[in-house]
Amino acid sequence: MNALLLSPHLIGTNILIASAIICLALWYYSRPHPGPGLWTCGVLLVTVGQYLAQGTAYTASLPYNVLCHSLLTAGETVLVIGVFRFLGRPTPWWLIPVTFLAAAPWWLWHWLVQPLEAGDVVALYAFLSAFVRGMACHALLRLPGDRRLHSARLFAALMFGLLALSAAGSGVLGLFEGLSQSQGRQDVEPAAEMLAYNVGYPLWILCLFGLTLLSLRRFLLAAQSSAARFERLMNITSAAVVIVRDGRIVDANPVLKHLFGCPREFLYERPLEDLFETDEDLQKQLGRCDGVALDRVAVRCDGSRFAAELTLAALDDGTQVAEIRDVSGRKSLEQELRQTAARDALTGVLNRRAFIEQAQLELAQVRLQGRPACLAMFDIDHFKRVNDTHGHLVGDQALKAFSAVCESHVRRTDLFARYGGEEFVLLLPQTDREQALALLERLRETWSQHRLPVPGGELASTVSIGMVQLDGEASLEHWVSLADQALYRAKHEGRNRTRVHASE
Repeated sequence: MNALLLSPHLIGTNILIASAIICLALWYYSRPHPGPGLWTCGVLLVTVGQYLAQGTAYTASLPYNVLCHSLLTAGETVLVIGVFRFLGRPTPWWLIPVTFLAAAPWWLWHWLVQPLEAGDVVALYAFLSAFVRGMACHALLRLPGDRRLHSARLFAALMFGLLALSAAGSGVLGLFEGLSQSQGRQDVEPAAEMLAYNVGYPLWILCLFGLTLLSLRRFLLAAQSSAARFERLMNITSAAVVIVRDGRIVDANPVLKHLFGCPREFLYERPLEDLFETDEDLQKQLGRCDGVALDRVAVRCDGSRFAAELTLAALDDGTQVAEIRDVSGRKSLEQELRQTAARDALTGVLNRRAFIEQAQLELAQVRLQGRPACLAMFDIDHFKRVNDTHGHLVGDQALKAFSAVCESHVRRTDLFARYGGEEFVLLLPQTDREQALALLERLRETWSQHRLPVPGGELASTVSIGMVQLDGEASLEHWVSLADQALYRAKHEGRNRTRVHASE
């Protein structure tokens, strides 16, 4: 049993199995980088060949010896091809047929001239193995590649070179042993085989160690490059990029300090939600981490607020990456655009569409709270005559002046709008009939006393007003219609007066 346990064949097989496991691990963790996958296949072939040989190189039949050594050579060839792939050089697939065709003359000699001895077979495949290993040494030493891998490449090349020399030495010893066997000496010690086990296997382990160093060095360089690229991206982006682990900030780029007005170190280990006004929707976003950008209200260290956009995504290891952008400018622009879209281009007051949208909301509050409200319609008297007599430019100035007079008298909570042409509308929430009439009379009298400078003198104008007090569940269109009817009555009765709908 001790002899079996200390058998060089068993030790060599175990070494190859361990090497296959190492190469398999390298392949798994290096994907999709080429090279380690072929190393794994090559070592597996060598392991199978070594397992089949198991010390029978000098005792088994010639075809069996050929099979074992063919697997060994093929495995080393595939491994060397993997070295070329790892270095990013053109793949020498031609090595596989060349290593097999190189043995053809030997087999012709065996069949046509004289049978080969077992030592001759060992010598043949030892020389082929030395050639293949020498190719790996040449590739690692001479072929261009990443300069940062130089030291690891030099070590691996040295090991492959020594391994090639050991294979060549085994070949020379194999020739002598084959010659001794042909002379009838059967007591010759298989020195070639012993050299392969005692020298070749340690060198084989060192070669795989060199390939492992190459892989690890490349992994480290790739990680350093990725980290450098990530750091550059974090520094040049206009957004604050925050790394969050277990809900707390662990790293961030310099933009975070600029956005929140305090050192990054002060924010480390703080919960991410501390940077925003907390609400239920924020908690949902922190839980989803779906990469969807949502608008938030961010809180600076001094307590001031600003509009922010938060995007949160999760990495494979559970770490979260948050991107925070200051969108105050965009929000201001959106607000300006909304205001522009809601304003009349000439007078600057609300336009008809914006008035209807906001008045419907106010009307809903009137119904809900039961508070009084009034609606008034205005029409500048004889406005067509103003345009025909003084021109449209003076007519436009009259509309602007009337709008300014009305806006100076109404409250901020009131809704005043240009409804169309020379017609205007005013919604007075929380205002009863008497209060509304008093305000409308002041507006009418103020406008009648207003004088608009025109070429050759001044222009005086009056306005007719119709009003209705809101009650019940009727629609906005219904109340506008009733106020318009009251306006028509004011005009019919002589203009420059205020009339309330007849039902009042």
